[in-house]
Amino acid sequence: MNFKIAVIVPSLDRLEFLIRLLNFYSLSENSCHIYIGDASEVDNSEVIKAKISANNFDYFHLPGLNDRKTILFLSKKVKEKYMTIGGDDDFFIINSLILCANFLDKNQDYRTAQGRAYLFTTIDDEINNKINKIYKYWSKNNIANQVSFERFLNLSKNYFVSQFSLHRTDEFIEDSLDFINCKNRQLGEYTHCFTAILRGKSKYINCLHMIRHTHPKRDTSKVSYSTKLRNRYKFWNYSDNNHNPEFFFETMKKIIIKIDNLTVSDAEKKILYIKKILSKSVYLKNKIKKILLYFEIIFFRLFLLKFFYDRIYTVKYDFLIKKNDMKIIEDFNKTIQINKQSKL
Repeated sequence: MNFKIAVIVPSLDRLEFLIRLLNFYSLSENSCHIYIGDASEVDNSEVIKAKISANNFDYFHLPGLNDRKTILFLSKKVKEKYMTIGGDDDFFIINSLILCANFLDKNQDYRTAQGRAYLFTTIDDEINNKINKIYKYWSKNNIANQVSFERFLNLSKNYFVSQFSLHRTDEFIEDSLDFINCKNRQLGEYTHCFTAILRGKSKYINCLHMIRHTHPKRDTSKVSYSTKLRNRYKFWNYSDNNHNPEFFFETMKKIIIKIDNLTVSDAEKKILYIKKILSKSVYLKNKIKKILLYFEIIFFRLFLLKFFYDRIYTVKYDFLIKKNDMKIIEDFNKTIQINKQSKL
């Protein structure tokens, strides 16, 4: 079934990014609808309407609203059955999201679904320039544990941003009710992602899901406090006026008590165990896996798989890009050049 997909986009002071994004999604006008929440002081709706001919978006001017409240606001505006969230520098492959929607439609025990994802940079970090580097962001993210606490443990050891997965809209709204009480963006992200995974399984779909632009303007905000410079131990163990990790653990405790039918005492023991895992700065298991992967790639993969992959762009040594993914990225690179004609 060809579902229409909703994408909600919180944004702040990046009109040029929004123009580029809407130009991209205008090519899938009949398959997606974009909901923009712009926290900028200036209302950019008329400028955007003058630049974008497509009608598959709604613009909401939400001056000063932080990202968590913007996400909840936008999700309640969504009319479509399936949705995801991305920034104004995230580009979802709509046909891939439709594949995810078809899977979720047939598998009610799964709460989210996602494919692969890449990061890219542009020449001289100019947003309208061509792509010059590509990096792996996601590969196979699959959490199929039947027990909520086991999914909690799995995501704690193998974290990925499940906000960017495809969600059922009603479930996304439910998962957004708690994280608005987090005092900063990073904790909000963790709370949102873990809430969804604790409530249901997450499926890897063999497709290119998302392409994300990484650039100097990322992670800057006047309306949302950032804890990015804290180390992992301090992040999960210390609170202050701008950080409340105890809220995260209390929220997760309530969920596993309800879903796994645990006593409060048992749930608190499990939460303490998870807290210790999250607080560790390095997992020995993951470190060993990275070392093995390094040698595998250097000595084997570059030779054995070179006929099955393309390396058109300069990429990091630690992965190779599938041909189908590269074709999509090539097409994407061409479409974003349309934005040069709309440059402000």
